[in-house]
Amino acid sequence: MQKRGDTMQIHPSSLNNINYVPYSFATDFPIYDLDGSPHSPPAKGNHMHYHNCLEIGFCYGGSGIFLVGNRILPFSKGDVSIIFNNQIHIANSNSFDMSYWRFVMIEPNALLSLFKNKPLEAFITGSSTLLDFPHILNSKNHSEICNLVKMIIDNLTKRNTNYKTSVIGLSLALISSLETLSLNFNRTNNLDNISEDYQQLIPALNFISSNLTSSITIGELSQKCSMSESSFRRYFKKVMGTSPMDFIYSSRIKIASQLLYNKTYSISQISLEVGYNSLSSFNRHFKKYTGTSPSNWKNRIS
Repeated sequence: MQKRGDTMQIHPSSLNNINYVPYSFATDFPIYDLDGSPHSPPAKGNHMHYHNCLEIGFCYGGSGIFLVGNRILPFSKGDVSIIFNNQIHIANSNSFDMSYWRFVMIEPNALLSLFKNKPLEAFITGSSTLLDFPHILNSKNHSEICNLVKMIIDNLTKRNTNYKTSVIGLSLALISSLETLSLNFNRTNNLDNISEDYQQLIPALNFISSNLTSSITIGELSQKCSMSESSFRRYFKKVMGTSPMDFIYSSRIKIASQLLYNKTYSISQISLEVGYNSLSSFNRHFKKYTGTSPSNWKNRIS
């Protein structure tokens, strides 16, 4: 089944369970420096939301997850986030490793309108229909994009003379780089009814993202969505392309595989932190979803 949760195009009037957070931009500088300082996504209590613009972010430290549509994406220090306009998402820090981000909002259409030629218009209008775009980028695999994001934030922080001109130029270069990257991913027009289907799962997805490392039952999730357990299982599989527990277990293992890069934590500590009371269960699930054991994984990245 095609997973389509992060490809939907949505409208403020159609979604009641998701926060719409719009931003206004100056005509001559369509870039908004959110808070102007590092922001720490909470470990719990955050809510899925979407914007009317492109959101870029840089992680200064810590770790956690982004839930973008139907995908859990772990992040850690040095990563960059790319969230397109109208994409439903949520960020949560790991409770034992709070993260610190700097977020900047960009209105691409207004930015391009500053120039006579707008060669990237197709990217701007079609970006939210990209399938499987990575969203969380690291400098090893996407050095150009990560460097551009860091330079944009650095210019916004220092605010030297003519910094707006520099930020506009860098933002245009970023959009161009994202267009190049987007060519590796397919677009889809198969969006019929996805927003309505997905919206009914939002209470459960909000709960999962905020309690991913705690004990979660199907009964709790089905109650959040006012469904019977059997109906919830069928509905979740239909919309998300996987069962609720597989979604939870695979998401926990994604977080664990990221934490194994940090030599501070032992495998037993990580298993507890991502919600496993039994090391044997953690080892079994880790091998199921990655094809190898946690110790082999840790040795491989050493």
